[in-house]
Amino acid sequence: MVSHVAELEHLLHCKHENWNSLQTINLADRGITKLPPEVSGWSAARRIDLGGNQLTILPDGVSGWSAATVIYLDRNRLTSLPDAVSGWSAATYIDLGGNQLTSLPETVSGWSAARRIYLDRNRLTSLPDGVRGWSAATEIVLCSNQLTALPETVSGWSAATYIGLGDNRLTSLPNGVSGWSAATRIDLHDNQLSSLPDAVSGWSAARHIYLGGNQLTTLPDGISRWSAATGIHLSDNRLTSLPDGVSTWSAAVYIDLHGNPILFVDDQLCGKCILIGSNADNYFSQDNKKKIQGRYACKIQKIYRQHQERRKAAAVVIQRRYKDYFYRVEGPWYKKVRGNYLQFKTLRA
Repeated sequence: MVSHVAELEHLLHCKHENWNSLQTINLADRGITKLPPEVSGWSAARRIDLGGNQLTILPDGVSGWSAATVIYLDRNRLTSLPDAVSGWSAATYIDLGGNQLTSLPETVSGWSAARRIYLDRNRLTSLPDGVRGWSAATEIVLCSNQLTALPETVSGWSAATYIGLGDNRLTSLPNGVSGWSAATRIDLHDNQLSSLPDAVSGWSAARHIYLGGNQLTTLPDGISRWSAATGIHLSDNRLTSLPDGVSTWSAAVYIDLHGNPILFVDDQLCGKCILIGSNADNYFSQDNKKKIQGRYACKIQKIYRQHQERRKAAAVVIQRRYKDYFYRVEGPWYKKVRGNYLQFKTLRA
C-alpha cells in the first residue's frame, strides 16, 4: 500500500523537491491508497496516470495540476471530487471511469478545455449545472451510472460528437438536448424514457441514435429532423406506430424496431427494419394496411386454424410469423394464401 511521500519518491525516482520538473507521472496500478498534499508539485506534468489504484479521495493539492493535458484516475474507489479539480483547466483528456462517484462538484465547469470526458461506470445520480462548461468536449461518456435526470445546461454540449448516456435511469430529457447539434452518435439505450421532447429535432447531425430498451410509447414530430441518421435503434420499447415524420429518414440504412408491438410501417421503411447481425425483420406496408385487413385477414383465420390461437388474434399472429413474405400485398405469400382461400371457397361451395 502506497500513501506516503517517501514511497511516491521511490516509485518516481525523484525527490519531492524536484517534482515540479517532472513531465510525466506514470503511477498506474501501484496500489496507491492516498495522495499527499505534496502532489501539488506536479505542476509541470503534462500526463498524469493514476489509474487502477485504490484512491478514495483526492487532496486539494490536485489544483496544482494546471499543466496536465491528460489525467487518468479511472478504476479507483473515488466517491467524490474536491472543488480543486477546477484547476484542471488545461486538461484535454479526463478519465474518471470505473469509480464510485455519486456526485460532481460545480467546479467541473473549469474543464473548459477538455475534449474527452469519461465518467462511465460510476454511481452518479445527477449532474451539476457546471457541466455547461464542457463546451469544447467532443466525447462525453456517462454510461452505466444512476442518472434520473439531466440539467438544462447540457445544452452547452454543442461540440460533442459522441454523447453516451446509456444504462442509466433517465425518465425524461430536458429541452436542453436541442443543443446537441454536432453529435453524430447519441446513446440513450436502457434508460426509463417514456417520451421524448420535440427538442430532439436538434439532433440533425446524428448518424447513429440509440434509444433501445426504454419505455417509449410514441415519438414526437421532432424526429423528422433525423434525416442524416443511418442507424436508428428503437428496439424493446412500447411503440405501436410511427409518426408521419419518419418519411424524412431517407438516409437510414437500418431501423431496429424489434421488440415493439408495431405491425405496419411506411413502404419506404419496410426493407430497412432489421435485426442487427441478422436477416431483415420486415414489417407490413402502412399503405397496404387496409388492403391486407379488408381483403383476406379474416380469411386467414379460417384457413390457418392449426396455429391454435384465439380467432381474433390469429391474423396478427400469422402476419408476424410470415412478415418477410407477407408485407407486400402482391408478394409470394399473399398469392399462396389467396390461392388457398379460393380453393377453400370452391370446396365449401
